Amino acid sequence: MTGVFDRRSGELDTSIVVSTPRLAAAKPGFVDRVIHGNYLAAGMDEMVTFERAAAKLPAVRVLTA
Repeated sequence: MTGVFDRRSGELDTSIVVSTPRLAAAKPGFVDRVIHGNYLAAGMDEMVTFERAAAKLPAVRVLTA
């Protein structure tokens, strides 16, 4: 499993997100991490966002204005 999404099984493991240390203050936060996992679960190769904190996650491209 890589991150919160297992490409082999197609499953999203939110327990990995929930076990993130200091999740309430984590950047990216819980919702961003679940959204990221959903993109990967939908078969996308990467997630594209303006959220700079998301750059810490695998398979993310951050756009700049």
